[in-house]
Amino acid sequence: MALTRGGRSRACAMGNWWFGRSARAVDYAGEDEDLPCDKLLVCRRFAEPTGIPKSKKGIDGRAFVHDPEDFPRARVTGFKDFLRWRRTVAPTPTPSPDDLRALQPVTVSTTRDAVKSPPTGGLQITWLGHSTVLLQLAGNTLVFDPIFSDRCSPVQWIGPKRLQRPPLQVRDLPVTVDYVVISHNHYDHLDSASVLDLARRFRSTFLVPLGLASWFRGAGVRNVIELDWTEQVELRSPSGGGNLVF
Repeated sequence: MALTRGGRSRACAMGNWWFGRSARAVDYAGEDEDLPCDKLLVCRRFAEPTGIPKSKKGIDGRAFVHDPEDFPRARVTGFKDFLRWRRTVAPTPTPSPDDLRALQPVTVSTTRDAVKSPPTGGLQITWLGHSTVLLQLAGNTLVFDPIFSDRCSPVQWIGPKRLQRPPLQVRDLPVTVDYVVISHNHYDHLDSASVLDLARRFRSTFLVPLGLASWFRGAGVRNVIELDWTEQVELRSPSGGGNLVF
């Protein structure tokens, strides 16, 4: 399972600010230096040489950057680039209510029953809407890029609103979520309310791209493992299944 690196941007900084104001720390009382993810760690290593360099920090020593020597086509974008994109991007048609009903193939009860009873010794993948996928494998349950909120935004009164409710909310999940994998820090993939809900309810281990661990720890979510390009980590299963390599 591969992770992409999380870049630090103004949007991320805004997310940190709002996360700090709106979030309540997850209670890890009694586990000050011995977090669940530390107990599960078997080993971590970098994959065989792939031509992808390890990440480097910028001049200020705080944010990770794309070094021009390694990524000659990379460039820094700003608010003007965002405005230019908004002016030129093609509009996305909005489905009608009838179209949305036709696109909902299963009921909530069917989804919940399937998640509760995955095939023994097999692999089951359940799409929970947009970027969110629940994967069950060898007794382990993983959630990728959880977003259960109504809007992809640092606030819930403005921003892109979802057209279809997820088939299950975090409170409806009939199984324990062992791992949560975050691919990158856009609001439609990294949602603060969903992260905190999963952390409080299941005390899941979060696997995140390089540069995002501080974002989680700022909210009190310290059970987090940060990975660079091509870096791998092997973890024991908290629920007794086989080891997993991310």
